[in-house]
Amino acid sequence: MRKAAREANRALDAGRGAGGRAKEKGMSRRIGLLILAACLAAGCGGAAASRSSETSSGAGRGGEGPTAGPAGSASVADAEAAELKAKLKQQEHIRRLIYRLTTPGWKSAWGELIDLGHLAVPHLINALDRTEDAYCTFQPDNPLRVRPLRDVCAQILEELVLYHSDYRGELPPPTKEGWTVWWAENGEKVVFNR
Repeated sequence: MRKAAREANRALDAGRGAGGRAKEKGMSRRIGLLILAACLAAGCGGAAASRSSETSSGAGRGGEGPTAGPAGSASVADAEAAELKAKLKQQEHIRRLIYRLTTPGWKSAWGELIDLGHLAVPHLINALDRTEDAYCTFQPDNPLRVRPLRDVCAQILEELVLYHSDYRGELPPPTKEGWTVWWAENGEKVVFNR
């Protein structure tokens, strides 16, 4: 249990900045993740409970099947903790890519977000209410143009849906509310990175 909590802490610490507001948000996120990691390590989740009961059901057949007991449930908890850690790491990577849209490395971040496709969409939708400046163009004959991050995220969402998915319907308005409704209706049906 302690190991899963430490891993969740390290995953959060690796991607967090030094801002005060980020620390406040990070603290509440950390507490929630610690509770989740402790629950997974203890095997008290619904999926963990059903899997541990499956492993114990084969124990009474004269050595056939997985063994029951703490070792079997610990391996299930370790697998779930590793899965949670990978998911957290991926989410933090996507958040860093969105932040990089506000830096000179915006082109590579844009490309990586396009490559991530389906995984990046919810994070891009959440960023539609952010107002900090983001880079857009940089060419020798065209000076650097700066736009709000929400406009850049809306443009990435449009590019993803129009040119990198199989969706052929009407796009929502470039607002967080519009994209949230669109994603709820179409998120499971749309195939990205075609």
